[in-house]
Amino acid sequence: MIFRIILTFTIIFLIEFLAYRALRKFFTSATQRKKLKRIYLSVLGLLIGFVVIYYVVLQLWPLPDPVQFRKFFNITAILLLNVAPKIILIVFSLIDDLWQLFWRLWLYIRKHKYSKALLAQKIIISSGLAAGIFMLITILYGMLWGKSNFKVEEVYVASSRLPESFDGFRIAHISDLHLGSYRNNKDLKKGIALLMKQNPDMIVITGDIVNNEATEFLWYKNELSQLQAPYGVYSIMGNHDMGDYRRWYNEREKKCNLKKLITLKEEVGFKVLLNSHTFITKNTDSIAIAGVKNWGLPPFSSYGDLEKATKGKSTALFTILLSHDPSHWEEEVLGHTEIDLTLSGHTHGFQFGINTPNLKLSPVQLKYKRWMGLYQENKQFLYINRGFGYIGFAGRVGIYPEITIINLMHI
Repeated sequence: MIFRIILTFTIIFLIEFLAYRALRKFFTSATQRKKLKRIYLSVLGLLIGFVVIYYVVLQLWPLPDPVQFRKFFNITAILLLNVAPKIILIVFSLIDDLWQLFWRLWLYIRKHKYSKALLAQKIIISSGLAAGIFMLITILYGMLWGKSNFKVEEVYVASSRLPESFDGFRIAHISDLHLGSYRNNKDLKKGIALLMKQNPDMIVITGDIVNNEATEFLWYKNELSQLQAPYGVYSIMGNHDMGDYRRWYNEREKKCNLKKLITLKEEVGFKVLLNSHTFITKNTDSIAIAGVKNWGLPPFSSYGDLEKATKGKSTALFTILLSHDPSHWEEEVLGHTEIDLTLSGHTHGFQFGINTPNLKLSPVQLKYKRWMGLYQENKQFLYINRGFGYIGFAGRVGIYPEITIINLMHI
């Protein structure tokens, strides 16, 4: 713990030092640099003071745990707003350093007297400042509007195993609502209204409906009761739903919280799949839908039991699996089962990145090979929803909240 704190402060100090050094390049006179130093240190001091006081007040203020958890997102937002633009500026400053080194070597080879390439430096640092300001504006947009900029993604999954009666069957897929992150019901109502406008035949929610506690579901029970579909609403448990990220008095309290969450889901009409499966019948045809509790690779806990969830189900049936973590598909589903379509979430697309038809980039790719969208291997499909809500950082930059409409097609 102490090592992590020391490492964190070392990294922050290094970022601040390099950012100040980059800004200093923009000014040439000693007077300007002195003013810059005073202003920079004053702003940094106020920022650190605010974060420390805010943290201390949160520790002393007797707020319910779900609210306390959400309040800490404000510190994350402040740190991100401070650090991200500075990192951009530092990158440009390092480019300038390399250019100055190249210029020095060039003059040395040509046997000319060294003089700093001031014009190039001004252009590079000015570009860094502009890029940093753009990043700041982008993050603010993500915090204020991006987190509620819901996008409907139409996806088509074609299979010869799908019964003809289910050709054109529409499944609305959402994931990672993280209800405890919302400050009010405005964004949630907006997303649910947009989902219901799609008139899906069935709705599935692939985990992490809360951050930690069942109480979060209770806050928005009325809004969640609006989620209805002719063939039902199905829900599973993600890693946050299992209550792994809160300190409980004992294991019994943790189990009671989980039981309460399951009960609340059932009260609004959700069918909760806990390492189990059920059947959906249309005309004379049927398909199976199975769901597992959170299955994860370390450091995530694993409660999922795929064998139990599919026991007694005919392998001839077209089968949809709801499993929160997409790693499950590659580890236990792909090539090992007859499951046709797996629906997951969990990655959030990192809530930060680029998502265009021709370019999809996110830091989450460093951890997950498959992190967003539709994947196919042979006749098996995986779809990863990038999330409906948010956690940690109260915003979304480039990777906006998603409502997926999966259209099943018989071929």
